[in-house]
Amino acid sequence: MTQTSADLLIADTVPLSDPSKWRSRVPIYGRRRLASRRIDFHQLINAITQFSLSLVCLSLNLIGCYITSSNDLPFNGIQLQQQFLQLMPKLQQFHLYAILTQDLIDIKSILSTFKNHFWLDHNWTVGMHDKYLYTLPFHFDKLYDFTDFDRVDSNNYEILINNPRIWYNVKSIKFKIANFDLLKRIRIKMPKLHLISIDYFNYSDNTQDLHMIQNQINNMNVTLDRIMTVHLTCGSLENEKQWFMNTLPNIRYLVLCRTEFPLLKSQLTWILNDKIERLVIEGNSIVEQFGKQNYIYFSNLQDLQLKLDLTFGSEIYDECVDAIMKFLTYYENLKTLLIGFNRFTFNLIRSSSQIELKKILQKLDKNKIEENYEIIHNHCQYAIFVKKKIYNL
Repeated sequence: MTQTSADLLIADTVPLSDPSKWRSRVPIYGRRRLASRRIDFHQLINAITQFSLSLVCLSLNLIGCYITSSNDLPFNGIQLQQQFLQLMPKLQQFHLYAILTQDLIDIKSILSTFKNHFWLDHNWTVGMHDKYLYTLPFHFDKLYDFTDFDRVDSNNYEILINNPRIWYNVKSIKFKIANFDLLKRIRIKMPKLHLISIDYFNYSDNTQDLHMIQNQINNMNVTLDRIMTVHLTCGSLENEKQWFMNTLPNIRYLVLCRTEFPLLKSQLTWILNDKIERLVIEGNSIVEQFGKQNYIYFSNLQDLQLKLDLTFGSEIYDECVDAIMKFLTYYENLKTLLIGFNRFTFNLIRSSSQIELKKILQKLDKNKIEENYEIIHNHCQYAIFVKKKIYNL
């Protein structure tokens, strides 16, 4: 019988679309969102066991799924063994990545179910942080809501200490809280990392503290030279995030969610102008900042996505239109501009998205825009402006 491998990705991983393909497909924003897909794990087991006798490698990425089960599957090692894994006699490699949906989680109790002879004999190690459960070494390329390496629990602590490659495959990481010491460690432990997403920083806005952090970075020569893409949520680029941005010599792609721009006189402003080629902006407040400024940030920008909230008033419409016209008029290198809606508010108020988008487009100077851009309009979700010299029908 032929041996089989299966790699099942049941998640919503959404790359930034190739602008040349935007006419034929609905683009999804560059920032990853978790889908809320309901998965019956018993039905999934039944499907997989149809070819279980020949399966030698199985990878289950259940991130983004709401898992329903009559018991604790797949978060109980004993039940996972007896009802699923033992049905695959040739299985040599097993990789799992899932998130628990319960409010209260007893990590030690969960991990204790993965400590019997079956798991040890197969050399299958399981780790957990927060509500995430996964096999180790970590097989997948995206790691979410990470806090610190010291806060990872496992059914085999030796692998955390003695195996330097357990995080080798990670290419994208999202931190709940980031700090200087953590960034130093990921530089060593995650050599393939090229994308960092940070929600919060655990440093104060005190200027003296921020200067101290920056001096530490300069003295220790800490740079994350492989990182090209960064997602930032809340706060200010000028204050608490500037020290972090200064560790990224090769940053090219930036996603900002309700994050304030740096001051015009800031050195960081000139750095971002020179480096950033692709930008995603989430939320109305940042677009308003563009509309009110005479100065244009990110002057070398090539691709821009605006993800707006459906909470518009007439004044915000005007500021949004002003910002869009500035982008299309003054950004000489801009090739594509996409206007859409924040996915969460879009799902909540789906019936309003078409109306809101139409209001924005009606206020734009289309005659001026069409001198240089082709307008592609999906009547429900988005509008795209593509520079004519690169547009290919």
